[in-house]
Amino acid sequence: MIGPVALSGRVPAAWAAIFLAAGTFLGAWSVSGEGLAVSLVLLTAGVLALRSQSSHLRLARFAFFSFWIGAGFLSGLARVSLPARQARETFAMLPEGRDRADHLEGVLTDFWSGAPPRAHGKMRAERVQTAGLWRPFPAEVLLFVSGEEPIETVAGRGDRILLVGHLTREGPSASDRDIQAPWPVYRLSVKSAARVERRSRTPGSLLTAANRWLYGRLPPVGSRGAEFDRDVRGPLAALMLGRTADLDRGMVARYRRGGLYHMLVVAGLHVALAAGLLLGLLRAFGVGARSGTRCYSSAWPFSCSSPAGTRRQLEPAWFFSYISARVFWSDPCGLSRRSGFPRF
Repeated sequence: MIGPVALSGRVPAAWAAIFLAAGTFLGAWSVSGEGLAVSLVLLTAGVLALRSQSSHLRLARFAFFSFWIGAGFLSGLARVSLPARQARETFAMLPEGRDRADHLEGVLTDFWSGAPPRAHGKMRAERVQTAGLWRPFPAEVLLFVSGEEPIETVAGRGDRILLVGHLTREGPSASDRDIQAPWPVYRLSVKSAARVERRSRTPGSLLTAANRWLYGRLPPVGSRGAEFDRDVRGPLAALMLGRTADLDRGMVARYRRGGLYHMLVVAGLHVALAAGLLLGLLRAFGVGARSGTRCYSSAWPFSCSSPAGTRRQLEPAWFFSYISARVFWSDPCGLSRRSGFPRF
């Protein structure tokens, strides 16, 4: 397993995560600079690969920090800033008018919530049709589907779908406590589930199959009374499956007042429970489970099958921090020993 520090007593992975997150933040708000960032990453990677001698500790340390800042900058620019710019340009091409019907295609990134005649969802849009042509539209879109037909029978999380509705851009938050995101959020209003078509399934559909199966085993809403839905079904669906939309509003308010609402978010607690369960099963069948790689790999599918949110922005940091910890744990080039990283 990965220890909290490397053999040398240093913690380079923690510093890597800090500078990676800082670079990602800068890249997400930037509109240019990819050439400089690529040059910085290549240059610093070359410096680290040369196995600097002990007389060049400052150079090795500077190269290490610069490498992770540059890598984070490229990640934020490529995954947030550039797609957001493309989405703004494409949205500006759409004709004006409230009667406009927009054809939008993308992948569902969250489970449906609500019930007829109003269901809510979220999708990662890929393209939109304007003037008879499909144009790239990489954006986060909130879905609002009206009508009496259950939308869950049409498509589920992870499916690639085509919708026909009216696309608008979400305005600024009404609360001054919310932090503005570097990417715009859009809203698509659909009149009925009949205007939603599933095009194909994706690997995400397979990852969420277990979640959907377990959710389907819960008693239907209202079958055992309102108290059961409020005190048992809702908290169980939220804590075990990450479906916080099933919580009673009063229950949500009590969790917030008690400072416990974070327990309902699929995060470290749930990933640790899933990893522990899978590792326990491996050991029960006599399979060795001492490797940190097995632990990380067992938690990854659960993380991917959970409702989306800010997790999609954190997954690269998890991955790079993990790889960095593995590299500096074994310390093949003596980088952690030569760079002189301080202890936490």
